[in-house]
Amino acid sequence: MNVTDNVEAYSGAAGLAMDLVRVPGRNGLDLSVSIEYSSRLYDGATRSNLTHPTGILGLGWSLTQEAIVAVADTAAADIFYYLIAGAASGRLVCVSTAPDGTQQYQGENFEFWQIEFSPALARWTVVREDGTTYVYGDQSSGRGTVQWSVVWGAWRGASVQPQGQTPCPVVFNLSEVSNRFGDSVTYSYDQVLQTVGTPSGPGTTAIYTQASYLSRVTGVTGDYVVLTYAEKENDATNQEYIDPHSTPPPPNAWQDRFETRYLASITLYGAGGASRFTQKFLYTTAGALTFLGSGVLAKRLLTAIVQTPADTPTTLPSPLFAYCGQSASDQVTVTNPFNSTTKCLYGAIKQITTPGGGTISYQYGAVSPVLSTRACAIIPPAVGATTFSKPRFKFEDGFTVATWLGSDATLKLKAYSWD
Repeated sequence: MNVTDNVEAYSGAAGLAMDLVRVPGRNGLDLSVSIEYSSRLYDGATRSNLTHPTGILGLGWSLTQEAIVAVADTAAADIFYYLIAGAASGRLVCVSTAPDGTQQYQGENFEFWQIEFSPALARWTVVREDGTTYVYGDQSSGRGTVQWSVVWGAWRGASVQPQGQTPCPVVFNLSEVSNRFGDSVTYSYDQVLQTVGTPSGPGTTAIYTQASYLSRVTGVTGDYVVLTYAEKENDATNQEYIDPHSTPPPPNAWQDRFETRYLASITLYGAGGASRFTQKFLYTTAGALTFLGSGVLAKRLLTAIVQTPADTPTTLPSPLFAYCGQSASDQVTVTNPFNSTTKCLYGAIKQITTPGGGTISYQYGAVSPVLSTRACAIIPPAVGATTFSKPRFKFEDGFTVATWLGSDATLKLKAYSWD
């Protein structure tokens, strides 16, 4: 288990990267599963699980995964595609279309890659500069590599209309990575599927993907990793997830996407099916589930990762994690998330105890960069004896427009923008 810690230069957030499994393959294709942590979690720690639930590994942690995501307005025919792949992430732009419908793309963050999309197969093929080929999606894979929505022509919003439902791919999970020598690593997913509306006859049972979980990674040599999940808490005390539209209960008009599971363990198997080791993810302190907050603000905390080899019941020394806000002495709460005296940020990682017994401690500070004012006073215009009232505002991404009605029936308009 390899842990790399760093501080993000742009945001100042604490970051961690951890290899859980790495089995050498052939020609550079290793079998690997890794996770990441970032303390950029202010909203995730302080807002309701309705809009900011924790992921499959608790607050701040995520499984390192690649995908291509489709983004479109509710009633727009245009679809924009984005590659999610670490530093290479960015929007993909179509540059040509072949007679058979296959499309060629290039990244806005230019890379010397060949990018091809087959709408008929819901399959992306990306050949990188070293000849390694990444396949995203592919509805024929049989491994749950495409996540679906349901559309009605150009309409992508809520509807219970049973006629005219058409499946539409919205997320293309990483399906396969291969090299020029025929070696490949494959990825499989467990999908939670839900019907849109109430089926009322033939051809009215289109489904969408409510959630998608990586379930298996198979390496070049036949070794494979199985990921096991368990259900999150959702009771009177802790609601780790909330269905945004539960009246009427699903299936209904809304295609809500939310996760109800957390990652419980991963197991590495050899090519013959024999277990090599299991890593369990603990979310407990002294045997009790560890949450930051309660109710709709209950945030699951990953406290340890315990590895047990297959040939012995003895667990190996494991990394332990502690977070700001677990102790009252941190003096931070959901309503007072930062304390300059204790140097704690609510929900952020506070200390790591390494398997060797060493500790890594984190302290947080506040910085106000120049030209970063987030408040702007908007006052009525001053024109002679005329008084202005009844302001109206129009907010756009890059500017705001204010209109004022004068006592002499005149109208004044002013635009505001940030430096």
